[in-house]
Amino acid sequence: MDHEEKLAAAAEAKERGTKFFSEGKMRLAVDKYKRVVELLEHEKELEADQQTRRNALMVAAHLNMSLVLLKEGETVASIEQCDKVLEINPDNVKALYRRAQARQQQNDDDLAIGDYKRVLELEPSNKAAQQGINVCQHKLAEFKRAEKQKFARMFDKFTAKDIKAGLEQNNASPDAKKSSEDIGTSQNGNDHDMALPSTSEGC
Repeated sequence: MDHEEKLAAAAEAKERGTKFFSEGKMRLAVDKYKRVVELLEHEKELEADQQTRRNALMVAAHLNMSLVLLKEGETVASIEQCDKVLEINPDNVKALYRRAQARQQQNDDDLAIGDYKRVLELEPSNKAAQQGINVCQHKLAEFKRAEKQKFARMFDKFTAKDIKAGLEQNNASPDAKKSSEDIGTSQNGNDHDMALPSTSEGC
C-alpha cells in the first residue's frame, strides 16, 4: 500500500475501533486502534498534509487505547500509550490528564500532581485537573500523618525497651552483685554468733 492507501485504511480502522468502544467491546476496539498504529507507525517521508493526518490518527489511536486500558485497570500500559501521544504532541491535554489519572491510581501522587499542574498551565479553567490536585494533596497529607504516627509509636516502643534494658543491666552489674553478697555475708555471720549450743544436748 502507498501512503494514501495506508492513511485511508488507518482512518477506517480508527472509526471501527470507536464504534466497538461505544458498544462496550473494549478488546475489539483496542485491536482496531493497534491496527492504526501498525499501519502508520513507520510511515516516513510524507507530505505536510499527509503528516498532519498521520499524526492525528496516531494520537487518536493512542489516546483511545489509553482510555480503554485505564478503564480496565491496566495503568502501566495506559501510561505508555499517553507517552506515545506526548512524543507527537508534548502539550496534548488529554494525554497529560489521562496519564495523571493513571498515576493517581498507582498512588504515584507526586507525579500525578505534576501532570495535573501541566494541564492547568495549558487550560487554567480545567476544574477536573484542579480537583485531581486537591485529591492527591489530601492523600499525601494523610500518608505523611500516618507515617508520623507510626514512627512516633515505634520511637515510644524502642524507648521503653531501652529503659527496661538499662534497669536490667544495672541490676546485673558487679557493684549490685557485690552489695547483695555483702548483705548476705553479714546476715549469715550474725546468725552464727547467735546460734548457741543447747545445754540439754548430750546429757
